[in-house]
Amino acid sequence: MAKQLNVLLVVIDSLRAKSLEKGEGRPATPFLDALNSQSIAFTRAYASECWTLPSHMSMFTGLLPSQHQAHFQAMSYQKQDPTIAEHLAAHGYRTEIISRNHVFDGTIPGVTRGFQFNTRPLSTLSPLHPLGLFLAATKPRSRRLMRETGFFIHFI
Repeated sequence: MAKQLNVLLVVIDSLRAKSLEKGEGRPATPFLDALNSQSIAFTRAYASECWTLPSHMSMFTGLLPSQHQAHFQAMSYQKQDPTIAEHLAAHGYRTEIISRNHVFDGTIPGVTRGFQFNTRPLSTLSPLHPLGLFLAATKPRSRRLMRETGFFIHFI
């Protein structure tokens, strides 16, 4: 019996590899550690652009932003070049994107092309839902902004 192969592209927006190094004060990442032990990890990966849409479309298409043209002016992916999701789906793989990022909610044309499923964890929460507020406050960027502005300083 042939071994079933899986393709899992884990992309964590705005995360430096150094943040995952073991050490005092660093978060435990048992899932990522286990996944790394069974995977090919790219230790020298570079973003093709400084923001989500063009960087992800470069990963999804293998094209540079100047080629796929998904950027602020277009706010879409309109080229006919296939995405990795389309390639994989054509070869019998189940394709799914799981994201909380609004870029992948299906409103930007072409960005999720080829993904058979689009799962949006916590997407039904309102912006003022306590869990949503808690999750936002746990982000280092949010805590830094609160600290710098003095907004809710007593809560962080």
